[in-house]
Amino acid sequence: MPKVLIVDDSPANRKKLCAILRDEPYELLEASNGSEAIDLVLREHPDVVLINTAMPEQDGHKLCNALKNSDQTADIPLLLLSGWGITLGSVKGLELGALDYISKPFNEREIQTRIRNFLNLHQLSESLKKTRSTLLEKEHQTDESLKSAALIQQSLLPHAPPIVESFDFAWQFIPSYKVGGDLFNVFKLDENHIGAYVLDVCGSGVPAAMITTSVAQSLNPFVGNLLKKSINRPPYYELISPAEVLAELNREYPIERFDKFFTVCYLLLDVRTGTVRYSNAANPLPVHLGRDGRVEWLREGGPIIGVEENIIFEEGEIHMKEGDRLFLYTDGIVEHADEAGELYGEERFVETLQKTRYLPLQAACIDIMSSLMGFGNSFSPGDDITLLGIEFKKTV
Repeated sequence: MPKVLIVDDSPANRKKLCAILRDEPYELLEASNGSEAIDLVLREHPDVVLINTAMPEQDGHKLCNALKNSDQTADIPLLLLSGWGITLGSVKGLELGALDYISKPFNEREIQTRIRNFLNLHQLSESLKKTRSTLLEKEHQTDESLKSAALIQQSLLPHAPPIVESFDFAWQFIPSYKVGGDLFNVFKLDENHIGAYVLDVCGSGVPAAMITTSVAQSLNPFVGNLLKKSINRPPYYELISPAEVLAELNREYPIERFDKFFTVCYLLLDVRTGTVRYSNAANPLPVHLGRDGRVEWLREGGPIIGVEENIIFEEGEIHMKEGDRLFLYTDGIVEHADEAGELYGEERFVETLQKTRYLPLQAACIDIMSSLMGFGNSFSPGDDITLLGIEFKKTV
């Protein structure tokens, strides 16, 4: 039940106001002076306070000022009672923080209506404060979740490329403010083969990061079982083809189970010959950049992982020559926008790849990112940005 505090040194005035409000659904409190009023306010926390402006010792203005200058009582609506209509004294009270005034002699209907309206406003204000507090708490929880997701994501990124004579590897990764689901890796499968992938889980935050972690474990050659299978003859294992790897991922991560889907491109590189076998599940098409600047899009693959059952993924193969480069990336690059909303796009991306082909691979990747950020005027990316470059140096 809302509490209404009446502060007036006149017992007759308090009695009259109580009579006017007796039939309203309020708990009525009375104080005869400012000190008594402050004690009641701190103890009872009334929802609205009616204050007579003309009281001995501590008048209504001083009480109003005291209540509004205390953090404990500043939000309580104050209603001034004035004996002469609106006066300079009434205006002073409004300046001190009172919401309104009521003139004497009291009008029963006016008092009932004003108090009802003030209580509604106070309840709305309290509701908004609680909502804001809840939102701030959720925002704090979200920030903590994003920090956790970022740590998960960072822990899964490769620390250094595998060292082989025939291939060079370089990458650039720029996480977005919201923490997306990008991940990539390059690793030795055996003495003659390198595995590499780039994936992008839909969504952001901890849910996406958890799927990313799970897929990373599945694609770990030392932990997962998707990349090699045991056989009964030396070397007692067989590398699984990229198309089969994607088909198995599609079986293991149905959207009905995880409520997430992802795109991924997986490569199998032969370090002896420069042959690359690949399959791509709806990730942006990898770019094969010849030493002469010729561009070939690698188009074989299939749909997004997790959306359809029993998908047969197509597999492609290219033979890289000395100086050829291969670039895998996520859509954060081509969809990066400037402040006007214009996208970086595939055409601009390919032009940048061609312009940087004479630079060392790591320098080229850095230049590509500089071009991207310069285009966006360093505008914060709305999605993770991942670029993985692979260069074939020579036949072993």
